[in-house]
Amino acid sequence: GCAAVARQGSGASVARQGSGKSVGEVGKGDGGGAKDGEVKHAVLEELQKVLDEHPYLGAGKSAQPHPLARWVGLCRECIQQKKFDAAEDHLKRVQVGLRAELKPVAEAFRRFDVDDSGQLDAQEFRYMCAYLGWGEEEADLMDLDGDGKVSLPEFQAFVGAYG
Repeated sequence: GCAAVARQGSGASVARQGSGKSVGEVGKGDGGGAKDGEVKHAVLEELQKVLDEHPYLGAGKSAQPHPLARWVGLCRECIQQKKFDAAEDHLKRVQVGLRAELKPVAEAFRRFDVDDSGQLDAQEFRYMCAYLGWGEEEADLMDLDGDGKVSLPEFQAFVGAYG
């Protein structure tokens, strides 16, 4: 599990803001209790933020498991095992992966957002669906709030969940 995969990762510990220590160093020589609690809280808070913004990364939240969902699971496992340095490494991998994934999705969205409104209206949306070979089923799934338009976050959530 947790430790073996962390060693395969970037190999670099990420420094915690304000402490000057990596997550692996926090708590060394000072009992670790309070610092570990702070690190755990920070990692949990950031993980929850990622899952709130990208719910398809949670277990069972998408048609097929998203490739980054594995790292989310490993992050949770490491937190439970109190291996906060490894948990943070896994979380950073998820964040880097999301940035790399979302950039081309946003670029694709902008190509179909002809009027640069930040949303695909009915005509732009029909054109995009036809271009991509998507039918009514995909179209219905993408408009999450039912307003007849597709925003970039809705588009990103759809692509993340369905590929």
